[in-house]
Amino acid sequence: ERERLVELVQGEGMRYVTFNAPPSALLEQSFLTGVVQKHRVTLLSTDTPCDHSNTLALLPGPRLVMSVDEETRERLGLECSPCPLSHRGAPHCYLVNIPLLPSLFHPGTPLYERVQLAFAERVASSPFVGVCTDTAGRYVWPTFPRGASAREERVVAPSVYTLPR
Repeated sequence: ERERLVELVQGEGMRYVTFNAPPSALLEQSFLTGVVQKHRVTLLSTDTPCDHSNTLALLPGPRLVMSVDEETRERLGLECSPCPLSHRGAPHCYLVNIPLLPSLFHPGTPLYERVQLAFAERVASSPFVGVCTDTAGRYVWPTFPRGASAREERVVAPSVYTLPR
């Protein structure tokens, strides 16, 4: 495993994608079934402080993890827990963890509709950074939802850099 990592970082580089899209676009059925539920996707919203605003991450599994403010938490009506970054006495952000399994999360289910509505009303468009791989760990260029603009980036380490053992 270490040798493969060294080869990637010092050879072709680690590839990742940056893109802009409204968060509701990430819940489009074609993106969910064609990318999120088919590959290992990790996407993180950027340029938003996670301790007091609405931020989100798509994680392999697949899962949607959101850090939401009090108003969005009330609007969603979903089970959440206080964010560890919040003040103990008066939490001002909450974590929501939603499994994106096809049987539980698709258009028409109450969970899907609540999250889509909250995204449309409460979560602003944001830049995202992420990576999408197949089950063997090979980089995959995902098919992005409508309204997304994307570009591929690479991180290449200098050949003199050695990874710690």
